[in-house]
Amino acid sequence: MRRIYTEQNLKDGDIIPIMETIIFTFNKNIDLMNEIFIKTFIILKHFPPKLNENKFLYGILIQKLLINVFNIIFNKCIDLDKLSIEGCEYKNDCMIELLKYLHLNFSIKAKKHNTGNITLINKNNSENHNLGSLITIVLVIEEKKIYVIPNKIIPKRYIKESGSKVEYKSSIFKFLKDTHHNLIYSLRENNKFETFINNDYENIQPKNIYDRLYHELCDDFKKI
Repeated sequence: MRRIYTEQNLKDGDIIPIMETIIFTFNKNIDLMNEIFIKTFIILKHFPPKLNENKFLYGILIQKLLINVFNIIFNKCIDLDKLSIEGCEYKNDCMIELLKYLHLNFSIKAKKHNTGNITLINKNNSENHNLGSLITIVLVIEEKKIYVIPNKIIPKRYIKESGSKVEYKSSIFKFLKDTHHNLIYSLRENNKFETFINNDYENIQPKNIYDRLYHELCDDFKKI
C-alpha cells in the first residue's frame, strides 16, 4: 500500500512548493474565489465582529464556507469537527486531499483586518502546546487576501504564547508580504464582485441570530 503523506511527514523542502500549488488552485478558480469573498462580505455585514456575540459566529460561518468551496476546487475537503467525538477538533479545521496520497490538515482563520494577533490555540491550562507542523489558512476580508501559513517557515519571534493561548503576532502579515508573497492569494475581482460591492453591499443589514434561535427554542419548549 502506498504511503499517505501528511503535514507530519512532509520533507521541509516540499512544504513551500505544495503551498504554492494551493495558491495556484485559488488563482485557477476566479469565479469561485469571488463567490467566497462576496459571501464573506455578506457574513461580515450580517454578523459584525465588533459585537462580542458575533466574534465566534462569523469566524465559524466563514470556516464552513471555505470548507465547502475547497471541497469543490480540490479533490476533497473534510470538516474535521464533524469527525471529532469531542465536537471540536483540537488544532485543525479541515483536511484537504490535494492528491490521492497527499492529505493535509489546515486550521482556518478569518479576520476583518490584518491587524491584531491570530489566535491559533486556546489553552485550557498552562500546558505547553507545540504548533509543530500546523498549517493555517487566514482569510483577511477587507484586504481581499488569503494567506497560507506553514508554521515550519515562521520564525519564533512571530509567535506569542501565554497561559491561555498561542498566537501569531500581527506583524506576521508584513513578514509574509516581504519574504513569502508566493503564499498569498489576492482576489482578482470579477464583474459580479464589483457589482455586489457597488450596488448591494451597503444595503445589507445586521442580523440577530440569537433572537431567531430563541424563538425556535420557544416552539420546542411548547412541546414539553
